[in-house]
Amino acid sequence: MKRRFYIPDFVFLMICIAPLLVLYVSIYLKIYQFGYQIEKVEREYEELTFINKTYKAEMLKLTSFDNLKNLSEKFELNLTTPERWCYVDIKKINPEKEKISNEVCAETK
Repeated sequence: MKRRFYIPDFVFLMICIAPLLVLYVSIYLKIYQFGYQIEKVEREYEELTFINKTYKAEMLKLTSFDNLKNLSEKFELNLTTPERWCYVDIKKINPEKEKISNEVCAETK
């Protein structure tokens, strides 16, 4: 009679638990890695938001009435406020819904 190969209970338990433990550790490390990636993207977003706010402030400063008045005096331009303002609505002419045309239609109110 042949002797049957016997695996001790402890070894069998380790064979069953080891893959689960490796899976748990790998998932835990992936979560950590995603956390660092999200943190990096958040920092980049905050930096771009700050740059955007800086550009907006610079644009408001350059388009202010006082700055435009100083520039007009510097280049000897006579800028006057019009007596009557005219607003123009710009609409795209699109005869067919599927095609987008580059023509523009303007009308005054």
